Amino acid sequence: MVEVTVYNFSKLLPTISQLIKDSCFVSIDTEFTGSAIDYVHSMNLFDTMEERFNKLKSLAQHFLICQIGLSAFIKDQRANTYVTHTYNFHLFPSVCGLHDRRFSMQASNVEFLRKHNFDFNKFIYQGIPYLNDEQEAAYSRNVADLGFTCVFRELVKSKKPLIGHNMLVDLCLVYENFYRSLPDSYKEFKHNVHQLFPLIIDTKQLSFQLRKPLESYDLLEFNGLPELYEAFTRYGSLLCSNR
Repeated sequence: MVEVTVYNFSKLLPTISQLIKDSCFVSIDTEFTGSAIDYVHSMNLFDTMEERFNKLKSLAQHFLICQIGLSAFIKDQRANTYVTHTYNFHLFPSVCGLHDRRFSMQASNVEFLRKHNFDFNKFIYQGIPYLNDEQEAAYSRNVADLGFTCVFRELVKSKKPLIGHNMLVDLCLVYENFYRSLPDSYKEFKHNVHQLFPLIIDTKQLSFQLRKPLESYDLLEFNGLPELYEAFTRYGSLLCSNR
């Protein structure tokens, strides 16, 4: 895994852009300054998707993406395997004119990040700047020369399949920070996201679909990412041979 900060971003960008173009699919994962737990606890069984989206919209508008991981998967045809190229981007929003982003930090999430060795100095001192499209237009700044938004635009331009786990939170944060302000309507959000990324695969949703076919293996009792990784690492070859 390659650590990417403001100091090596420009040097690495051409390689990252080419890897996205050459990839078969790309996966992303975000870390942010708050927790999705409050959002989960606020959900009601009878909530409509519109109501759930509005709760998630509030989360995305209050917290920042402080780190985003990106992996480009390139097929090795001879070996019939995928070669993975992984980059870990440390981010911090641009201060530009009157644009001076205010954001919240949640104590429980800061504690979680600290326990997992998150580098707060890199976040503040070495974070890659970014603006979304609306902010760029307002301040006439060339984001392609500025920061992480150009990676986002490479992903959009490539139209490669985008993979993640429990992706609705990630998609809302990515939309708000790198594209434009989240719309009021879930229907509009859904339409716009699929214009940006035509094929999205959520491994958490996929695990729900696989639970019934694989119940005889007793593999998918839990659908957290660590549990899924352990299950398919241990039994993946067995499942493939029994297809």
